[in-house]
Amino acid sequence: MIWFVFALLSAFFDATYYTLIKINLSRFNKYLMGTIIFFCSSIILFTISVYNGFPAIGPSFYYVLILTTCINYFATVLIYKSLDKGDISLVIPFKSLTPLFLILTSYFILNESTSFLGFLGILFIVSGSYFIVFDKNKNLLAPFKQLFKNRSIFFMIIVAFLFSISLNYDKLLIQNSDTYFGVSIEYAILSILFFVTYLLSKHNKNSNLSLTNIKLPILILVSLVLSLVAITMNLALTYQIVPYVTAIKRTSAIFVVLYGLVLFKEKSIKQRLLASAFMTIGAIIILFA
Repeated sequence: MIWFVFALLSAFFDATYYTLIKINLSRFNKYLMGTIIFFCSSIILFTISVYNGFPAIGPSFYYVLILTTCINYFATVLIYKSLDKGDISLVIPFKSLTPLFLILTSYFILNESTSFLGFLGILFIVSGSYFIVFDKNKNLLAPFKQLFKNRSIFFMIIVAFLFSISLNYDKLLIQNSDTYFGVSIEYAILSILFFVTYLLSKHNKNSNLSLTNIKLPILILVSLVLSLVAITMNLALTYQIVPYVTAIKRTSAIFVVLYGLVLFKEKSIKQRLLASAFMTIGAIIILFA
């Protein structure tokens, strides 16, 4: 059950990471922020890899690296956009839909399959996502319309799907290197991609969110948390299949809702907490599937 501990730690660090991102999106240019965070995380993970000794590189390493990096780049951009406009306790729990998509993607990419209980767990997760946007004053179909009318939620659903693909390749990246090295290179490339995006962005000039306003210690803290997310997640993946690890990691929804209550004074917390609890029950069912 060591994988469960690592996955649960990853859930906590994941919620903390996105909370810190939400706090700092109004202070820094999101592309420049991403550049620094991924660069510092890459240095942290690469240093650990050097200390442990460089791993043997598998034959699929470069193919998998390019593929998962590109997918994670687009997913991260959408996350930043979603968090910039939406409540963190509203949008992040929709990442819990990832295990729904993983049932199919993990089967085709990694030949990892789940049982009937896995589908039951998915039912709870989908129910949770429904009740997050449910309004008792409207009809039962209103939440489904909200999924497409609210851009922040819609972006996060796309992210959930993108992660259902990239997480499989993240595991292949580990199998073709180790827990630290492959991710450190991925983060280095992501840093470059975000810096190029920043340079090409029309908002990078004459902006009060420019490089001169960057608070490096804050972003180093965020980078450290992101590194902990990657380390704990990858360690869990070495012991268990992707859908189950991801399902437990998505219990981060509970931590996110609590952060939303304490730090951002967001509304409808009771409803969102109940909905996140449904998702968590689903994740636990998947754990024992």
